[in-house]
Amino acid sequence: MTSWQLRLSRILLPGMRWFQGIYPAENVNALLRWRKWSQGQVEPGAVPTDFQKELYKVGQANVLFYNHKNNEKHKVIYYIHGSGFCFGWNSHFERIAVQLTRQTGRPIYAPDYRIAPEHTYPAAHEDSMAGYQWLLGQGYQPEDIILFGDSSGGHIGLSMLLQLRDQGAQLPAAAILLSAMLDITLTEHYYWHSRDNFVHPRFPPKLNKHYFQNRALDQPEISPLFSDLHGLPPLLIMAGERDILRWDAERFSEYARLAGSENQLVIEPGVWHGWYLFTTYLPEADATLTRIVNFCKQF
Repeated sequence: MTSWQLRLSRILLPGMRWFQGIYPAENVNALLRWRKWSQGQVEPGAVPTDFQKELYKVGQANVLFYNHKNNEKHKVIYYIHGSGFCFGWNSHFERIAVQLTRQTGRPIYAPDYRIAPEHTYPAAHEDSMAGYQWLLGQGYQPEDIILFGDSSGGHIGLSMLLQLRDQGAQLPAAAILLSAMLDITLTEHYYWHSRDNFVHPRFPPKLNKHYFQNRALDQPEISPLFSDLHGLPPLLIMAGERDILRWDAERFSEYARLAGSENQLVIEPGVWHGWYLFTTYLPEADATLTRIVNFCKQF
């Protein structure tokens, strides 16, 4: 049953969608103004007093650490956040990290990677991989780690898995890709005719242009959906029914299965891209978090 909060969001969010469609985010200065504005719209104090938060300098970026004081540290989640490669870590992601830590009993490590337009491809990918390698250097084994990426963070996460596989390295125990952006060409019919209440189809290409510049977008290293997808760890692939990236999730699940990679596909009914950021406010987001927690408890 659709919650009243979700019904209300469908009324309120299209205003933001319309603004995304007309805003000149392809302009660097305009993008930086949007970033400055958005940083002022997130609520402070997402970390409860009974949680530990640490910041580690790793290479050219930082790795954030979240843990409840009662949690053991032998198994962890490595969380790569989204936001179109152009917006950094904020309290929306922090709230997810805190709730995942509380409900799974696993600490969270999260790379606060470099972002565009100041830093272009492959900066975010390199920082995220450096954070993962640093994590291994702290004594964690790959089987102790679940990789979790949302939106553009899902792109980075899948790229990392493919790189590790090609290097012959042991992969994490499992991976969660939530509304992952895996086809950067963004040319498919479904993308332009999605019913997403929040994301305008003109907006992601503007952000991607800042990060990927003039690279060929149909190449597997840029659009990992087109990669050889064999040999991946167990996958939970999720998207919203109205999600602008739903078709990325559906195709990825199909292509990975055909390549022999076990995965579970969940299309959450009625929701749009980024719904999961509204845990505690949106019952459908809480339900998604519960699915993720139950998946993590298998490993």
